[in-house]
Amino acid sequence: MSKKAKHSEQPVEEAVESTVVTEAEIKAIDAVVETVKAVEYMVADGIAITSRKGVLGPGVEVKAEFFKGGEVVLNDLINKGSVVKR
Repeated sequence: MSKKAKHSEQPVEEAVESTVVTEAEIKAIDAVVETVKAVEYMVADGIAITSRKGVLGPGVEVKAEFFKGGEVVLNDLINKGSVVKR
């Protein structure tokens, strides 16, 4: 009798095999991590900001070039707490 994974009809052995991560998936994850590390400023939790790029939600990268007023607008948003440093 084969053991079953909790909340699954799949045998435990098959469930473990299906969680193997390929080298391509690892490279894709690494690329996302590097992109996130490059983000200097982002929208604070619970905030949405309208910009030239559209509406930016929590955790989305923010750059001065996204606003007509550039650095002045970005600094104002940082001072208000709407934008935080990563």
